[in-house]
Formats: sequence, structure tokens, C-alpha cells
Amino acid sequence: MYVGDHNNGSEGATPSPHDPAPIKGAMKVYAFPLNEKGLISGPPRTLVDFGQQAGCDGMTVDAQGNLYLTCRSLKKPGLLVINPQGKELAFLPTGPKNQSGEFEDWKGIPSNVEFGIGDDKNTLYVTIDKSLYRVRVKTEGFHHIYRSKP
Repeated sequence: MYVGDHNNGSEGATPSPHDPAPIKGAMKVYAFPLNEKGLISGPPRTLVDFGQQAGCDGMTVDAQGNLYLTCRSLKKPGLLVINPQGKELAFLPTGPKNQSGEFEDWKGIPSNVEFGIGDDKNTLYVTIDKSLYRVRVKTEGFHHIYRSKP
């Protein structure tokens, strides 16, 4: 099981212009081992540590088990692809590097990513700013089929 910890320090806060900047917490992606019943069976491994930069918001997995992460860092916004061990395989920039300033000035910050199904199984759908993009890729998305018991 993969978890993106995007602790920007603002949960439950109603910021005002006079408040100090929130203290950020972990900006990491973890892998938790699961047993045959789907329960967590050991400690998590850190796959990506974004440090003080904003971490990932959305994620999806391809048929080979690689993760596609939407990276919201103002220094390097984009779509990061890593293998199950956390090694970077690819990066698709979605906005200019080294952005600063106010929220209204941000450009190309991705939020979610998902593979299509059927004829679109090789298509990534990515939300960036107020737009939806699609990107054809060489791999297929992973989609677990749930079947209810009779």
C-alpha cells in the first residue's frame, strides 16, 4: 500500500494575513507491506522524501507496479515516475522551475493523476491548475477488478 504524506501544516487552520507561516511536516511517499488479508504487516519504507518542498498530491500505479506522482514543488512541479523501490524512472515537467510568490502566481502545479480504462488504458489523465490533460504512455495502468462473492 502506498501513502503520500502531504503535511503542509494547514489542517484545521483558518489562516489570516497576520498568522505566522504554518510549520510543515513530512512530505514523503511510503510503502506499507500488506499480508494476504490486506492488513499492514510491517513498518513502512520511505520511497521518496521531498524534504521542505511540497510533496505529491495524487498518485496512480501502472501494470508493472511503478508509481506516478503529482509533485507540487514550486522548485520542480511535474509528474514523477518511480519504481517500487523508489528509484526515479522519469519526470515530466508541468510548469516552470523555481517558482515563488503567492498562490495566484503559481503555474503548472499538478494535483491528480489516473490511468484510463479500456481503449484508454495507455493514457494518463492529469489535472494541472484548472485544466485536465491526457498523456499517452507506453505502459498500461493497473486496475484491480473487485468481484463480490455470490
